[in-house]
Formats: sequence, C-alpha cells, structure tokens
Amino acid sequence: MISLLARQFRARPWPTLLLALTVALLSFVAALIPRMAAELDDRQLERSLATVSAVQGDVSALWTTYRIAAPGAADLWGGPREATELIRAAQPEPLRSLLQPAQFVGKQPVSAAWRAPEGSPYFGVKADILLDPDLPDHAVLIDGAWPEIDDDDSPFQIAIVDKFAERAQLEAGDEVAPGLVVTAVFRPLDGDDTRWEHIPYGRGYAEASDADRGLQLLGGVFVAPGLAAGDPSARLQSPFSYDVFFGLDSGAVASRRIDVSTLGAQLTGLLAKRHSPVVPGDGGANDPATFEGNQPISFHSDLNVLLTRLNAQQRTTHTLVGVSAVGPIGVGVALVALGAQLVVHRRRSATALLSARGTSPRQLRGLLAAEGIVFGLPAALVGLLLAGVVVPGPTAWWGWLACLAIGVLPAAALSWSAGSGQRGRREIASGKGRWRLVTEVLIGIAAAGATWRLLSTRGAQGSGVDLLGAAAPVLLALLACLIVLRLYPAPLRLLLGFFARGRGFTGFMGAARALREPAGGVVPVVTIVLGTTLSVTAAALLGTIAVGTERAVWADNGSTVHISGPRFSDETAQQLRGVDGVEAVALVRLASDNSALKIGADEARVRVWLADAELVDAYAAARDGSPLPAGLFDQASPVPVVLGGSGTRTSGAGTLADVGDVTVAGHLGVLPGVTDETAWALVATENWPGDSLPPAKTALIAAAPGTDLAALTAELSDIVPQARITTVEAELRELRESPTVAGLSAIFITLTIVTAVLMMLAIFTAQVMTADDRRAAAAVLRTLGLRPRQLRTLTAWELGPVVVVALLLGAAVGIGIAALMLATVDFRALTGGSLDPALYLDPLWIGGVGVGLLLAAALAVALSSWFAGRTNIAQELRLGEER
Repeated sequence: MISLLARQFRARPWPTLLLALTVALLSFVAALIPRMAAELDDRQLERSLATVSAVQGDVSALWTTYRIAAPGAADLWGGPREATELIRAAQPEPLRSLLQPAQFVGKQPVSAAWRAPEGSPYFGVKADILLDPDLPDHAVLIDGAWPEIDDDDSPFQIAIVDKFAERAQLEAGDEVAPGLVVTAVFRPLDGDDTRWEHIPYGRGYAEASDADRGLQLLGGVFVAPGLAAGDPSARLQSPFSYDVFFGLDSGAVASRRIDVSTLGAQLTGLLAKRHSPVVPGDGGANDPATFEGNQPISFHSDLNVLLTRLNAQQRTTHTLVGVSAVGPIGVGVALVALGAQLVVHRRRSATALLSARGTSPRQLRGLLAAEGIVFGLPAALVGLLLAGVVVPGPTAWWGWLACLAIGVLPAAALSWSAGSGQRGRREIASGKGRWRLVTEVLIGIAAAGATWRLLSTRGAQGSGVDLLGAAAPVLLALLACLIVLRLYPAPLRLLLGFFARGRGFTGFMGAARALREPAGGVVPVVTIVLGTTLSVTAAALLGTIAVGTERAVWADNGSTVHISGPRFSDETAQQLRGVDGVEAVALVRLASDNSALKIGADEARVRVWLADAELVDAYAAARDGSPLPAGLFDQASPVPVVLGGSGTRTSGAGTLADVGDVTVAGHLGVLPGVTDETAWALVATENWPGDSLPPAKTALIAAAPGTDLAALTAELSDIVPQARITTVEAELRELRESPTVAGLSAIFITLTIVTAVLMMLAIFTAQVMTADDRRAAAAVLRTLGLRPRQLRTLTAWELGPVVVVALLLGAAVGIGIAALMLATVDFRALTGGSLDPALYLDPLWIGGVGVGLLLAAALAVALSSWFAGRTNIAQELRLGEER
C-alpha cells in the first residue's frame, strides 16, 4: 500500500506539496501575528515610558530630616543610597529593571530674595535654596569651584545655572544676598535628562508677573551637599525636604514581552507599603536610624494612570489584530480542507485499486493520515521557524502547541476527505437537509448572541484579546457566506432565462454550469467572503483610526499652532500677529471656573471661557473647519453662548452668572485647543460685562499654507520664551510614526497579502479539482465548433459570478462589522481623543484592499480559463472512450 501511494505521489507530487505549502503559510501566520503583536506591545510600552514626564512617571517620595548622617562622615549618602537600593532590589521583575537607582534633591522651606540690579527688566529675584548631592556628576563647571562648607559664619557658598546667572547678571564671587555668595556657575551636561524635571531650576529659570510691580525672576541656588549632615553654623533653622525619586529606564523593558497589567500590580504593591530611607545601624549616637526626622516614607507615582491607559490601548489593539488575523487563518484552514480533497481526488485510482485488493476504509484513512503527518508537521515547523526569523524572539509553549495542531491538520483533513467520498456536482442551493438548516440556524443565533453581548459590554475593562470582539465579526462573516450560498442562484436563474432565449450559447452554458455548485464545493465561497470581509473590516478600522487621530490632534491643538503658559497681553498678541506666516491669533481667557448656568428648568455649574472673533479664523485652519456658529460673536441681547461638555443643554435660553441673560447658539462636545469634557460655556469677549478682562493664557494661531512651522515656532519662542508651543504638524508626525499606527499597518498589510495569496490558491485549487470534467466537456464542445476563446469564457463563468458576488457582499459586510466594532470597542485609546471616532472609509485603504483581492481572484480565474483553452481534444476523447 505504501509503495503504491509513494508511486502516486512521485507521479503527481504537486497536490501534496500544495497542501504542505498551505500548512506552512498557515503556521507562518499563526506564529508571526502573535510575535508582531507582542513586539507592538513592547514598543508601545517603551515609547510611553520614554515620553511620560518625570513628575508623572517617576516613583518619588518626600522625606524631611535635619541630617542624613553624622557630621564629618566619610560617606554622607551611603545609608540612604543603600536603603533605597534595597527597596529597588526587593521589587519583582520587570519593575526592578524599570526603576533606576534613587536620586535625592533637597529644598529649604524658606527661599532667598534680593533686588535685581539696575537696568534689569525684573523688579526682584527669588531663588529656592536647593541641595543636590549628584550635581557635579550631571553638570559641567563653567566658572568658579563647587560649593563647600566653612566652619565659621562666612556666607553659604552656592552654585547657579548659567541661564539664571545671565538673567540675574551674576558671576562667580558675587554676593547675591546676606549669607549667600556665588562660587560656581554651571551648565547641565544633558538638558534633556528627565532628572531636571524634578529640579527645574537646575537647567533654567522662570518668570512671575505681578500686576503692580512687573516681572520677577525665579531660579534656584545650590548649596554644598555637606549641609545634608547639618549646618555647623546653625543658621538653617528648618530641615531639608528631600525629593527621593526612582527614574524610569524605558530601555530596560524593551523586547521583554512585559504584561502591562502585571507591571501595574507590582507598582501598586510598591506604593502601598511604607519604606525606611536609611539602613538601620547599631543604635549608637551616630546611627542614622536614630536621627530626628528619619521616619518611614511612602512613594507615589502617576505611572499607573499611564499603564491603565496603555492596557486599554493594548486591549483595543489586540482585538483589532485578532479580528484581522482570523481572516487569513480561516481561509488557510478552508484551503487545507480543499487541498486534502484535491489530494484524495488525484489519488482516486490508487485508492480504488487498494480497496479492490481488500484494504479497509479505516486502513486507507490511516494511510492518508500518515501522509498528512509526514508532510504537514515539517511544513508547520518551517512556517514557525520562518516567523522566528522575520520577528526574532522566544517561542511560547502555546506557539509550539499551535504548530503541532496545524501540522496534524492535513492528516485530519485527508482522513475526513477519504471517508466522506467524492461527491458529484450539484446545484449550489441544493442540500436542503435538516443538518444544513440546523447549521445555518445555529450560526445565525451565535452571530446574533455575540453581537448583542458585544453591544451590551461596551467599555468593559480587561486585558488580552477581547474574545467577543474577535468572535462576533467571524460569526457575522460566516453568516454572510450562508447568505451568498442562499442568494447566489437567484440572479443566475434570471441570467439563465435571459440567455435561453437565444442570446448566446456561451452565456447560457456558463450560467447553467455556474448555477451548479462552484468548483470544489462551498470552500471557495467561504474563503473569498471570509477573507474579503475581515480584510475590509481591518482596512476600514485603520482608516478610521488614522483620521480619528488627526481629528483628535486638531481638537487638542485647536489650530495650526497652540501656545500656552504665560499671560498674553494685547501687546504680545500684536507681536505674534506681526510674525510672517501668521494669519490669525486668537486669545482665550478663563473668566470663571464655576459659574451658575440655568437653562429652563436645568441648572449646572460651568467654566466660562472668553474668546474674540479671530477664534473662527484660528479654527478655520483645522481639518474640518471652524465648528463655531456664526452668531456667537454678535453683540445682542440675550447674549449668545456656545455650551459643551457633559450636563449642558443643546438649545434654549436662560441665565449665566456674571453675564446675564443668554441664549444657546450651539453645542460642542469639546472646545478645540481649550478644554475637555468638563461642562463649559464660551462667550464672546465683546459681550463680557465690565472694562477689565481676565488674563489670557492660551493663544491659538492659524498659519498660512506652506509656512515653515519649525521656523515659525522658533520666531514665536523668541517672543514668548517661557511658553509651551505645539504644532499640529509635529504632533501628527509623532503619532503617525508611533508604534501603534506603524505596527498595526505592518500587521494589516502582512495579513492582506497572505489572504490574497491563500485566496488565489483556494480558487485555483477549486478549479483544478473539476479540471477533468471540464476538459471532457470542453473536448465535446470543441468538436461541436466551440472556439478556444469561448471555452475560456465558459470556464470563467463557472466561478466568476460567485467571486464577484462574494467580493461585493464581503466588502459590504466588512464595512458593517467595522461600524459594529466602533460602536462596541473603545477606540479612543488609539486615537487619543476624548470623543469616539466616526467611521471613515479611507479610499486608499479600502480601494487598495478591494483592488488587491479582486486582482488575486481575477488572476486565479484567468489562469484556470487559460489552461482550459489549451485542452487536447484528441487525448480527451480517447480517454473518454477508455473510460
């Protein structure tokens, strides 16, 4: 038996090799997608940790003590450093590697102040008294020498950063105030080091505005680190308050397959405990543990907020990847079943001979199953190893298990195909048996139940792949397959009746053959519909995410350029308007943080924002134009207002505190560039009662098209040096280069290519299965005068209509599934906006997927038609006589 099947394989090896190729592709996809998703998670985590501010992300605590060691100790900071290192070392991985060694920054509760020199734009200078034991390691000395402690009553030696020294007109040797003398001017080695976020006056200065006196310069002076052991002169009456912080090392968690929820739980455990900042000694007089003020400390961090948001983002990402991956995996499984039928079909003469010689059906199925294992397991292993080459990394235990399952899939498919027998062709809508009806009803109920459950659990928290989110689209796609199989014969019968009235033999014969079951059964229909549906779903969602991200950036920035920070005077606004490339400058003012608003019977507390009419021009630069109603800036009574946020009315008239009678001119979800979902009211500046206006701290600038925004930002920074300036262009570039968008795009493109290849193989395999019948019919028709071109058209008719119907219905269902997922899955974690993104059908994504799948199907049908047109009439007729 084995030798006979071996001869059959050597005679026609390509059906078995095609089956092995399908298994390798299926194993490759099943192994590659989890690796790409895990790599995406790692890059998301690394980027998020690298971009979070130190104040929000670092694990820090406040520790107050008069001295950290005995005066004159050789290593003042040995105890605290060892104690914090023990705290860090006690944490589990990956939290331990994420935390850098602790650093300490001390601050006196009393600041130093002195008058500014003559000719200075400041009326005075105010400086925090700081102590940084690691300052010499993170700064370069420009002038003077680092501060030291004198035993007498001489002034405290201080070090100041060069920018502060320049603004305060100080240099080494200057006595700035009684008891303070500058001995060192330094510059940070790395101004972008996150440690300076804990010590902002270590790399710069600030300015404070006083309505009566003008500007005041703010900075910091660094005293000698030895004062941490106590002030010998006893002039410091208050203890230092130390900011003890663990910086984050985002590179330490790269490519480590870290679970965000596990990291969050570890961080929560660290923050929930109280820790000692010093190592207990022997209890002597100089024991740091006996010093006054050495109480346990509690760490705090806002990193869990980021991890929670990242967990939600990864959950949405996993759902999208899972839905996208089910398409090619489902197509691959269907193709394995179809390939097994092709192998059995090609071995029918050998299997008939074996059966005639007494081989039982059980033995025959076992023999074919053994062949499937011999070719399937190595092919699955090749696919797994190839995935490891494309995306390096360890393979999880379930990856090997999945590889084994895929490797034995051909054996199961071959055994089942051999036992089921080769059925003849029949009408596609036939098979009205109860089992088909029961299967269709069960799939319909499952799809409806999964969809309802998905709709009822919107916003549910969790980690990993949302099983409902992955199951509902697949069930709906299968339901679409059933619809195709049920509805497909109707238009074909109409075409058959049309061609039967003498309007073309080729069309009549093609419609008649197409009305019968498609070549290879329903498997090609399933592959086309399933692959098209889920590919279009992924394309629609990616287009929606891209546009939703762009809209979220515009909503956050408000206009081309967003400036926030200091107070903007009218003179500053005029300077901004005079910069080349600036078309409009709108100042936004916060008039009230909690004003009473009454519209009809409803009352609410709202924030009141003021803006001038140029806000419309600033918003006009946005993607969707200005959302403000034109009547907002009319000077009328009652005063028109725009309301937004939660708990506000969309229409009506009422009263607003400090404004009077108002009428609702419009309602917005958010006020771009200004506020979020908090209830708010926008009023025109001209309609604000009184002569005095609150200060403006936000400016929205619309730039002219084609303006160099980098150069424009530099000019604006010269006018408002202490302001925070962001541009939509930079924000969008950063988001488009983010791991989420780039990673999802790479995964989607990979899956679409694999789906197209598998779909081509499925169509081609289905055509090959009926090639014998087609050639026999073609030989007879050729003797009756049918030309090769007509024969090719006839072959294309056999599967062409069902391909077109399946593609069209698959695209429609895919768009519907995308809309369903947008209604049930929180995509705000990916777009970054506060409002749910609306469905957007990107012509590039949707059109690219549609054209790609259509070309793949057309190529497969065209190849089958071309081969059919090359039928050898004499050979086929001779074979027919022998049969």
